[in-house]
Amino acid sequence: MVRIDHLGHDEQEFRFAATPAECEALAARFGVLRLGSLEATARMQRIKGGGARVRVDFRADVVQSCVVTLEPVASVAADSFELDFLPEGDEPKAVVGEFDAQAEEPPGVVVDGEFDVGAVIAEYVSLAIDPYPRKPGVEFGKVDAGAVRPGDKAAGSVKDGGPFAALKNWKGKA
Repeated sequence: MVRIDHLGHDEQEFRFAATPAECEALAARFGVLRLGSLEATARMQRIKGGGARVRVDFRADVVQSCVVTLEPVASVAADSFELDFLPEGDEPKAVVGEFDAQAEEPPGVVVDGEFDVGAVIAEYVSLAIDPYPRKPGVEFGKVDAGAVRPGDKAAGSVKDGGPFAALKNWKGKA
């Protein structure tokens, strides 16, 4: 948590590093095998109206399961972002049904004079993690659809009753 009254109007730099226990909790939250480290540098300054502008660069060492082989894959999730934090009630109101993909990120909220930059960093780390990690050189294989050869009647074809033909006699056999 960062207190607005501890920030000046000139940019200040803060460094954050997750503890081993925090890395373990974040790995569980992100659904990865291991989060080896998470470090961030945040440059913060107070802005008019009782808010703050925060610019963050982060880097996390991540170990995930390969989506093809399920073997561990090490990678780095790194990115930068900028976000304003505004006092509760000062944030812009969204209009129901409107969505602007080009719009900036909505601001974070300052509650009782403080804001949680750590939670926001964790959110951005989760977005930077590869959702489909693969070991280098591993490719998805071709699907063998029962080794159907030209001239064979393909399983699930109209000729053999369609893709649900096997289910027609299933009812009541549970």
